Amino acid sequence: MIVKFRTVNKRSHSSEIERMLYEKAEEEIKNQIRERLRRAKDDLDGLELLVEIDMQRSKANLIGEGIPEDKVEIAKIAMQKMK
Repeated sequence: MIVKFRTVNKRSHSSEIERMLYEKAEEEIKNQIRERLRRAKDDLDGLELLVEIDMQRSKANLIGEGIPEDKVEIAKIAMQKMK
């Protein structure tokens, strides 16, 4: 399973420290998503998943294009367990 991320609605930063904190928060979100999806790895093996992270809304969505519907549901359930 390969997980790719696309981040939308990024904020501009007024300082280097703010930028670093923002990037750290974004990376932590990605790590949490990877961990949740890794738990369903057997069911998602061989797929390339695209997850869109909306930083303004603090929300992540699976983009399910080209993925079988049953696999999309497995990935969505795994991601929902983050909440």
